[in-house]
Amino acid sequence: MSIGLLIFLVVLFAVALVGTFWVFKEEEDKMEEHKEAGDSPVAENKRSEEYEQNWLKTGLGKQAVIYGIALIISIIIGIVIFM
Repeated sequence: MSIGLLIFLVVLFAVALVGTFWVFKEEEDKMEEHKEAGDSPVAENKRSEEYEQNWLKTGLGKQAVIYGIALIISIIIGIVIFM
């Protein structure tokens, strides 16, 4: 494998990792907002159920896009280099 490809893949991995931390930071900020609001246990339970339902559409979707793009770019670069 060429050094250029290895460097590219490491950079691509780093970008995907930064994207992952960005999504987690968004979720952490949401949790902090709710913590400051000081909701009742009933409201917290309702919000928890909504979060579980929405995570597949929002956070997990963002993660799938980030790693899907990284995978596609890696495959394209690998094909270009080795063809």
